[in-house]
Amino acid sequence: MVDLFKTETVNDIVNSDILIDETMSIVTADENFETISGNDAFFIYTRYIHPDDVSRFTEALKDYADSGKYIVVRMLYQTGEYHWMLTRITDGGVSETRGHMYEINIIDAALITTQIDNLNSQIKRYSSYLGMCENVLFSYDILNDDFNIFMTSDGHQTLSFYRGTLNAWEEDKIKTDALGLNEVKELDGFCKALANGEKLFKREITINTLNKLGRLDKCLARGNTIVDEYGTVSLYVLL
Repeated sequence: MVDLFKTETVNDIVNSDILIDETMSIVTADENFETISGNDAFFIYTRYIHPDDVSRFTEALKDYADSGKYIVVRMLYQTGEYHWMLTRITDGGVSETRGHMYEINIIDAALITTQIDNLNSQIKRYSSYLGMCENVLFSYDILNDDFNIFMTSDGHQTLSFYRGTLNAWEEDKIKTDALGLNEVKELDGFCKALANGEKLFKREITINTLNKLGRLDKCLARGNTIVDEYGTVSLYVLL
């Protein structure tokens, strides 16, 4: 099966974790750091930082917060080139022999840029494929009780048929579509699946899909629940 949304990988660009002590000596470093250090590794971390950025880095060590301190510094790759690195500093604990230590995570800015480009490319492809779909789409935000029915056209325009609460939509369908007992039971099962965030479900429902008077459509509604970093959002497609 072809993966339409495959993310491209980038070689020789660093995303690395390092532990240093208060003398700037490297205590541990993962294998990704070898992309910078090569075979001739320095033991002093600041030797990899551009001389003009060292003072900002050392000041940041004194000023990091519990959630971490972010700064951007230039670091020297083994190729002799400096790369801008997003650097996060967090507490690495205290060692009896080494004193205070710091966890350092570095990400090459080129990697961040590439990831953004890949994401934009995925969004563009997804929008294009979605634009070729003539189905009516449902989305339901469980946390905010936000139910939306819409249709896309050429990947850019959106025609909205409903936006409001799920319960209000169900009551309106039962009333205005003049549904029978079986249709009401089907519709209620569909709404409960949405409200409960049911994973990968299918429901047959008979409703007036496009708000055309006197028309009822026999539909197969397929649903999938997606959990994001803010909560649970359920996305559904009506066929």
